[in-house]
This record gives sequence, structure tokens and C-alpha cells, in this order.
Amino acid sequence: MLVLPGRCDRCEASLAPFQLLSAGYALDELTTWIVWKSYKNDQPPRIHLPVLLQQNGWPGDQWQDEPTVLLINRDGVLDHIIQGRLSRLPDATRQQLNAWMSGQRRLPQP
Repeated sequence: MLVLPGRCDRCEASLAPFQLLSAGYALDELTTWIVWKSYKNDQPPRIHLPVLLQQNGWPGDQWQDEPTVLLINRDGVLDHIIQGRLSRLPDATRQQLNAWMSGQRRLPQP
């Protein structure tokens, strides 16, 4: 799961629900990263999830203006894009993540 918070200056409180979601799926091997882009003097969040610094020209620039969550399956394929206000995004993500992780737990077909 990649979380692109949009403009985010030390937004630990807004990202805390994603940390809880990630911890809840730790045994299911969900990996979560925050993809943060610097704006002027903004500071990155200090959180227990890894924070990647997005460079200009990264293909994810198209999603960076609006807070976005990308769910990427075990094969590296983008399965879901969830967008919305950062304050509402954790709830929307939780709903999609529950269903998505249930599907990820199934064994691959031979």
C-alpha cells in the first residue's frame, strides 16, 4: 500500500490511521509506504512507516495533488486507486482494504 498524502507538512496526526491499518495487517504481510513530496519549507512526517521522498518527474506526480492510496498486489500490479480528502481517506481505504486483503490471502491457482 502506497499512501500519497498530497501537500503534507508534518502531518503525523493525519497519517496515524494508516499506521494502524498497516499494523492490523502486519501478519498478512501488508507493506505500507508513505510517498511524500516536499513543497517549499514543508517538513516530512515523522511516523513509524517508511517515508519516501518523491522526486520531481516521478510517474506518481499525476496522483500527488489529491491524497491517494494505491493498493499494489503481490505481483506488483496496481489493483486499486483510492482518492479523497486526507481526513476521509483512512475510512475509504479501510473498507477497500478489508475486501482486497481477503482476496490476497487466497492461494494462487495452479
